[in-house]
Amino acid sequence: MEKDNVREYEALFILDVIGKDYGPSAIIERVAADLKKLGATVKDMQKMEKRPFARVTNKRRPSGYYVAFRLSGPPDLPEKIRRRYVLDEDVYRVMITRPPKKKAAEKAEEGAPAAV
Repeated sequence: MEKDNVREYEALFILDVIGKDYGPSAIIERVAADLKKLGATVKDMQKMEKRPFARVTNKRRPSGYYVAFRLSGPPDLPEKIRRRYVLDEDVYRVMITRPPKKKAAEKAEEGAPAAV
């Protein structure tokens, strides 16, 4: 993968763990492995626990287990991820976004030494 073609992404997965024999950890491990197979580099993962939905569309599924990933990969990565999980019964929803671009002032502050 060329450095020019690498883009940063944030992916939010809502997992369906209701009525499963296995817990969310098994699904998270499988999702992380699948992301690597699709060409993504997983930089960070944040488990956000089970949360109730603001609007319940299915009474049998009133909540979901949220997991956020910070990824980098090729420009076609979001489409590959969507295609992979559209029919997956363990993944209820996937939302992929590009993180906001940092302003020049913020970049300079990160690289500057700390003031004493």
